[in-house]
Amino acid sequence: MRTGLSAAEAQRAILEQASPLGAETIGARDALGRVLAEAVVSRFDLPPADNSAMDGYAVRRSDLVSASVESPVRLQVVDEIPAGGQSNTSLEARQAVRIFTGAPIPAGADAVVRQEDTETEGDRVSIHVAPAPREHIRDAGEDVRRGETVLQPGQVLGPGALGVLASLGRSVVSVHQKPRV
Repeated sequence: MRTGLSAAEAQRAILEQASPLGAETIGARDALGRVLAEAVVSRFDLPPADNSAMDGYAVRRSDLVSASVESPVRLQVVDEIPAGGQSNTSLEARQAVRIFTGAPIPAGADAVVRQEDTETEGDRVSIHVAPAPREHIRDAGEDVRRGETVLQPGQVLGPGALGVLASLGRSVVSVHQKPRV
C-alpha cells in the first residue's frame, strides 16, 4: 500500500479508475444537484420574436425625427400589447402601440419609447424624444439561438441551469444515475 499521497493525488488516482454511471431520464423538477448526461440544444430562438425591453410605446422612428421636450409629437394609440400577448396591428404613419416589457414588437415599429418619455391623453400619446434605431428592442435569438448548445454533459444542474431548461420547455432531462453504496 502506498503512503504519503496528498488528497488531490488520491482523488486523481480514484477518478482514473472510475467510470461514469449510466444515464436515466427524470423530471427537470427533480434534477437539482444531478449531473447532466446529455448536451441540451435549443429547439428555438430565445426570445422567439423581437420584443420590447421597456414599458412604453412601439413607434415608427420616421414619425419622431423632430420630437423633443419642447416640441413633442402626438401619435394616435391604436393597440395595446401586454407581455406574452400578440397583435395583428401594423403601424401606419403617426400611430403608436402601447407595449409592455417582453411583448412582441408589432409590424412597422422600429423603436420603443419609454413611458417616462411620454404623456398620454385619451387615445393619444405625446412623445418627447426622437428614439435611436431599434431603441429598447430585444432581437429574436438575442439570448439563445436555435441549434445552440446551452448546457454541456457533465454539468451539475444548479438553479440557473434548471431555469434554462424551463425556458426551453424541457420538463425531462437525462442525468447520470446516483451512486449507491
